[in-house]
Amino acid sequence: LHAIAGSKDKYKSKPIICCCSKVELKLKTFFRIQSLISAATFWGFWGVASIINKAKFDTYTELAFVIACCWWNPMYYSTTNRAAKSVKKYVLNSYFIFGVFIGIIQCGIFGLYWYIRKTYGEGEGVDGLPLGFASIDYVDGESVRYASFLLAFFVSFIFYFPATGYLFYRAPLPFGLSHLFFAVLAVFLPLAITDVAE
Repeated sequence: LHAIAGSKDKYKSKPIICCCSKVELKLKTFFRIQSLISAATFWGFWGVASIINKAKFDTYTELAFVIACCWWNPMYYSTTNRAAKSVKKYVLNSYFIFGVFIGIIQCGIFGLYWYIRKTYGEGEGVDGLPLGFASIDYVDGESVRYASFLLAFFVSFIFYFPATGYLFYRAPLPFGLSHLFFAVLAVFLPLAITDVAE
């Protein structure tokens, strides 16, 4: 137990290296940035959804939300993960690799939605869509749009909320202030824009 605690303490004071080993950040700075990203992507989705009636624009915020949760998850840089060994290390890495695949799927859904929209038009679909191992007889943009939302909803429970709990533990003040700021923007900015438009 003392050895594990000592290993974790070593990583708590050790900066992290990210962005292909080109950027070195102190842990406090990293978690502050993550708090901003967490708040901006979460409340950004709800802000856009409340401003714009057409759901097509939500695909942008859903993509940003899923990518932030799955590809730059703050728990990857946790002291537990960096100090973990053997079985625990494999389990944690499997969790993050799963997130990478989820992010790729979300990118594919985003690309498919806009391909259908730009090629066939709004409200239209495509017949005989090949997916490598299978083929879908017919798919329209609205169905793809719902798939995007459902995947973002799934990610919120599997990746986002565990990550926010960890961020609140590591950087409670930046996390709280970031979410307060973007929550206020998500509520009052749509109201202001709506009033101006009317």
